Amino acid sequence: MLSSLNSIPRGPLLLIVARFASALGSALTGFGLNVWVFRETGSYAIFAALAVAAALPALLFAPVAGVLVDRFARKRLLIACELLAAATVGGVAAASAAGLLNPYMVGAASVALALLSTLSWPATMAAVAELTPPAQRAAVNGLAEALGGGVQILNPVLGAALFTLIGIAGIALLDLLSYAVCVALIAAIAFPARTPQAPVSGGSALVRFWREAVAGFQWVAGRRDLAALLLFFAIINIGCSIFAVTLTPYLLSFTSAETLGWCMGLSGAGIVAGGSLFSLTGGLKRHEHGVLLGGVLAGACMLLFGVLRAPAALLVCSFCYGLATPLMNASSQTIWQAEVPPAIQGRVFAIRKMIAWGLNPLAILLSVPLAAGLFQPMLGEGLPVRLWGDGAVGSLGMMTSACGLLCLVWSLTVLLLGKLKIEQRIPDPV
Repeated sequence: MLSSLNSIPRGPLLLIVARFASALGSALTGFGLNVWVFRETGSYAIFAALAVAAALPALLFAPVAGVLVDRFARKRLLIACELLAAATVGGVAAASAAGLLNPYMVGAASVALALLSTLSWPATMAAVAELTPPAQRAAVNGLAEALGGGVQILNPVLGAALFTLIGIAGIALLDLLSYAVCVALIAAIAFPARTPQAPVSGGSALVRFWREAVAGFQWVAGRRDLAALLLFFAIINIGCSIFAVTLTPYLLSFTSAETLGWCMGLSGAGIVAGGSLFSLTGGLKRHEHGVLLGGVLAGACMLLFGVLRAPAALLVCSFCYGLATPLMNASSQTIWQAEVPPAIQGRVFAIRKMIAWGLNPLAILLSVPLAAGLFQPMLGEGLPVRLWGDGAVGSLGMMTSACGLLCLVWSLTVLLLGKLKIEQRIPDPV
């Protein structure tokens, strides 16, 4: 099935452009806050603790967010999320301008923004399914991934320049502008008439709310094929999360900051290219095959990344790793949008994110002791030290390769054994 960008309806196109504007502003604010915290405290431990402290409440909030997405009109919910996020960022800007900003405020703001993101993500994914005819969903999901790659390219470049020029207060004000653009675009979308999910009856309000949240888990448990897809991503995301947090210190242990910047930029360029290609072609005929092949490519790139040292080779691996990301994500998103009934998409999508990303904070926390306590002693002498080197570069390189090996072996095993087959309840559009 060939799709073109011209075939994307106005509604979902406005929505993903709105989310791009909001995501770029939020990414710039996140970049600025990270730099500010590290400069003010000089502590990587505080830096990492704030990241984990923001991630954990968001994961626990996911079942609640899913119920809210199914209960309320998604257009109003998306606008409310943007306005509340704008209020949070406005508070950061005011505190910074007054010289009152401190790490505790940054932590509180990060938690608030993470909670709102946990609510807006399933609402956005469900809204895309609601606004887009089945034949165009792959094109929309591919374009959304491509725009996400654009954020990855622009964020470090603009973030570094803007932090120097206008500081965290100025960046926060630009983020407020991005929220205004996002709200205006969402307000211009004509959502189809929809009756929100009625609350279940019987018992107290808390009991009814709990039953609605559990219904999402029960639906996923009843679809063994989609539960297997969730398990696949849970394992893949462990490797990818450790790789992401290790990338900067690993590269800076043996190469220049310029090479690091080029690697990050080319990874984003790969996402743009892969997302655009997916949008134009609609991906593979069986989207689960796209998920698995993306996992194989990502794993192979990480495996080589831990061994290679030549800048040119690292740049090629970065681009190919970026190509794998939309192949996995857009394929998966298209599957879920097609298979989940609209009435419970909010709950199922929220649970999907919670399970798929649930182990990531733990994986990130364990990355430092793993590098020092497991991989450093394994280097020893002989082949390991010849492949990866010694010291920090060796232990971080071996851990990077181990993440790649995990993803590669896991993806190949599932692919070759045929353990991931989606029982399509809704036929593919012709």
